[in-house]
Amino acid sequence: MSRKTLILEPNTEDKLKKLGQRIKKARLRRNISAEMISKQAGIGESTFYAIERGVATVSIGAYAAVLFVLELDSDLDGIATDEAGKVLFWEQNIVERKRAKRRQTDKKLPVPNGITDYRKISSEYYYVDKTLLIRDFIDERPLVSLFTRPTGFGKSLNMDMLRVFFEKSEEDTSVYFQDKKIWKCGKEYQQYQGKYPVIYISFKNVGAETWEGTYDMIYKILRDELERHKKLLQSEKVISYQKAYMEKMLNGEACVVDVSCAFLNLSHMLQLDYGIAPIVIIDEYDVPLLMGRAHGYYDKVVNFMDILLSSGLKDNSHLAYGFLSGVMSIARWKELTGLNNIIENSILGNRYIDYFGFNQEEVQIMLDYYGIAEKYREFLEWEGGYSSGEKEIFNPRSVVEHLNNEKL
Repeated sequence: MSRKTLILEPNTEDKLKKLGQRIKKARLRRNISAEMISKQAGIGESTFYAIERGVATVSIGAYAAVLFVLELDSDLDGIATDEAGKVLFWEQNIVERKRAKRRQTDKKLPVPNGITDYRKISSEYYYVDKTLLIRDFIDERPLVSLFTRPTGFGKSLNMDMLRVFFEKSEEDTSVYFQDKKIWKCGKEYQQYQGKYPVIYISFKNVGAETWEGTYDMIYKILRDELERHKKLLQSEKVISYQKAYMEKMLNGEACVVDVSCAFLNLSHMLQLDYGIAPIVIIDEYDVPLLMGRAHGYYDKVVNFMDILLSSGLKDNSHLAYGFLSGVMSIARWKELTGLNNIIENSILGNRYIDYFGFNQEEVQIMLDYYGIAEKYREFLEWEGGYSSGEKEIFNPRSVVEHLNNEKL
């Protein structure tokens, strides 16, 4: 199947790209996720990313909707025409480009599509090795780290990678790292593998229109994690009143105060049983807050989350390290007063820049692996990139979608 390409005058094409750059900069200055803007503008995320790249095949209406959301709709006065009588999105001189004949390749690993299970993706799919994130963390050892990136940048996969690496379990999980970059760093780093008990929580699927519904979801997620550590009820090292607390949580009889102290209490029990403080990992920490803001119960959810997070990540002497991921900076939630100890790593900084998203070299290697290295320039035109710190970084979800569209 051939793809039609819209041909623009160079001057007009340049103006459209500059408009996309202005939209992107405006979004980053406002610290708003692409997901939120897409929803408010009534378009898909892939369309929004195309707008940020200045893609000509996106309708003018979609551009207008995004400008309105960003309160930049005054720009509409100047983007409809280039010069008198020259429409920006004309459809003259459309040419057909035949796909380059793809060279025959051996059977390849499948393209990972929406997989956040580290063990599965690293052993069964094409995996872009991000395990040196572990090395850099061990070198720096911040107590609590927050990684903020737009949707689709591999946050959940990296959080699961950290869990699999650090968590002490009956399974020998070192097999998932022995062929990775972190293992080549030597015993200095290998000794941390499987060393800690881990509390792992993901709030990415929390979504209800009422506070009661959201609270029930959060309670269930926390209860499931307590269930995962149910063996603590048989531990002789865990104090009896802590076991009573755990049983109350598991039986659905806990009050709001009990639930809000889940991280703190479970951390204490794990430290007593294992003899080492646990690591707490919270994926998509800000989803309940975003839902509260969207549906009118923000005050209730932010008060609860402030206690839950601060008691688990700041006022917790039983914590080894904490990791959080999300799309929003902690500074966006001024009411979260108990989290001023967090070191934030955003898309605009250089720390850990190589571990979220794909850089140009990784994209080139991936395209070459699938036998379409000659498509790299075309890929750049379609996908574009983010200026993250000092590098251009590509959204992994967009890369995977592009590869799937190639029908590999």
